[in-house]
Amino acid sequence: PSSVASERYTSGLVVVNTSAVASSLKITIRNAQGSTLGTRNKVPIAAQGSIYFRNVFQAVGIASGGSAFGPIEITSSNGAQMQAVLLIRTRERTGGFLPGVNLNQGARSLLLPYVEDSADVRTNLGLNNPGVATASVSVSLATPEGFTLAPRQFSLPPNSLTQLDSVVR
Repeated sequence: PSSVASERYTSGLVVVNTSAVASSLKITIRNAQGSTLGTRNKVPIAAQGSIYFRNVFQAVGIASGGSAFGPIEITSSNGAQMQAVLLIRTRERTGGFLPGVNLNQGARSLLLPYVEDSADVRTNLGLNNPGVATASVSVSLATPEGFTLAPRQFSLPPNSLTQLDSVVR
């Protein structure tokens, strides 16, 4: 999942071990360009157990007070299957839940059936490249009739994240 730590936002992380064997996790937070910001190794997790970090940035040793944004990698030491969800929230208790995606199950093509940009709601889009090579990404909007609008091209370095805020604008 993607994460953020700032004066306004914090990121909490829940990881559930869905396997019948215990494991040890490596949790890495990267910046948007793919460089490592912090890592926590050998985090024990019981078989069918869970762990929770109220502030995952502090959990990997990143001091509070700064501002950071980027993807999180969670690696199991023995291949045990994990599920993860990130809660990005504000002091006002607004925010969202972002599920983790298995590296081998990420989308190569994706259609969002609806986006909105109004005074109350906006649609953001995160583009992650968990791979070891630069990825080329095309993003465009389409009308209900199927006409393509505003095509954009992006080049994502390895292990990076690009966030498009208010994709309709």
